[in-house]
Amino acid sequence: MGQRLFRKEWSFHPDHGVEKLAMRLVTESLQHTLPQETRIDDVHTVIAEACINAIEHGHTGTPITIRLHVYTDKFVIDVINLTNRMVKLPSTESAAHIWEKEQPRGWGLLFMRELTDEFAYGGNDEGFFVKMTYYVEGGAS
Repeated sequence: MGQRLFRKEWSFHPDHGVEKLAMRLVTESLQHTLPQETRIDDVHTVIAEACINAIEHGHTGTPITIRLHVYTDKFVIDVINLTNRMVKLPSTESAAHIWEKEQPRGWGLLFMRELTDEFAYGGNDEGFFVKMTYYVEGGAS
């Protein structure tokens, strides 16, 4: 693992629309720390999806926590909230398969998985989390 360059944490009340603020704050921090990063649109999408999932599935009124860790060789975005629901995303589920369902659900997790270099989710002492990792091409300067 590369040297840590930056770490920031934000906490948001789970209201619809907060995903826009979260997208802006995270990407401003990324652009300041890694100005060469070209996947900002992907980062916007995964943060919005993670926040909306937290609002939809989390306990009402419990905050959404976002952590950004920037290293010389990667950056990691964690989105955490309290919920007692665990979701399941089969690793082989494709967009076509989701779309064919009677009530197509699960797009957010699929987008997060497809738009990151590494994607993990699960539960821990803090609640439900998604961890999204992007590797930095050529490393940070």
